[in-house]
Amino acid sequence: MTGGRTVAVPERPWQLVKASLLVALVALAGTVPVAIPPTRYPAAYWVLTGVAVAVVGLLLLYLVFWWDHFGTQTGRVIAVFGLVGTAGSAAAAVALGMPPSLTSHYPVISAGVLALVLLVFRGSPWLAWACFGGISVSVVLVARALGFTGWLGVAYPLALGTTFLVVTAAAVTLHGMLGELSALKWLHRDAASRTRSARAAASRRSARIERLSVDVGPLLSRVAQGRELTAQDLREARLLELGLRDGIRGAVLDTPEIGAVVRGARERGVGVTLLDDGGLAAFPEREAQTVLSSVTELVVGELAALPAGKMVVRVLPPGREPAALITVDAEDAPLRRWSVRSDGTTAPTTGG
Repeated sequence: MTGGRTVAVPERPWQLVKASLLVALVALAGTVPVAIPPTRYPAAYWVLTGVAVAVVGLLLLYLVFWWDHFGTQTGRVIAVFGLVGTAGSAAAAVALGMPPSLTSHYPVISAGVLALVLLVFRGSPWLAWACFGGISVSVVLVARALGFTGWLGVAYPLALGTTFLVVTAAAVTLHGMLGELSALKWLHRDAASRTRSARAAASRRSARIERLSVDVGPLLSRVAQGRELTAQDLREARLLELGLRDGIRGAVLDTPEIGAVVRGARERGVGVTLLDDGGLAAFPEREAQTVLSSVTELVVGELAALPAGKMVVRVLPPGREPAALITVDAEDAPLRRWSVRSDGTTAPTTGG
């Protein structure tokens, strides 16, 4: 969390996982035609082997691509049945076909290990180990049901469990280090964001000073020359004072676009107040610009159609939703209030 906002997990790492998984699935499917043939019941062996490959492939696709499309409970049920079903189909294939070795099923075993590891990274380590226990039991039961009491009852769970144990042990060992690296990466991003915000603020101050120099220069020259100030000069001085207040009280709203339309409205006698309570400073730069663009569009549109009355534009404090409020009090029309949410969407609102 930062400034009351949740930090989203980057999508790029999972994009790489998705690409790698597609390559792995192609390799998994490609091993079936060149696998070592069984010594008996070839038809049943190949059907059951194909079922195991299909089930584990769909399970991997679900864990990587579709995990967020279902609730947590549903996802766990799918994972359990998928893993146990894969192991049961593979065990039945080996028990019926009796291949010379388990080598042909190593790709399926590796895919099962990958699914278990993905469960760990999806935040369900205990479920992954429970699945491994269920796989071991299902393999033994299937083997006994088919009258096969040889090496299968030990070999399949042992091959699966050994690899899974090594991978999860490494994940646990690296967990603390990865956490520290993630924290350092976030601190670096936060520092970079603060630096960008400081530079943007300095740039706005420089632009404001330059605009004031252009606007104030002629008026100060007339004062220095001892010339009598006219009513127009006094109105100009009042507008400049209000512009200075905008730069202090509504700093993030003191942009050329808003400044121009606000000045024009004030020249018509419309009262405009700009308030910045610092909420956009807690936003990522792109989101802050999205909110500011929506605010600018609303301010320009409302002021252009407001012949008289008042407008208050306020950026709310950090962590508040909506991010900004715009209140329009026209003399001959009901009070209007617009909210601008943190994603830049706008909507009419009611209440204080």
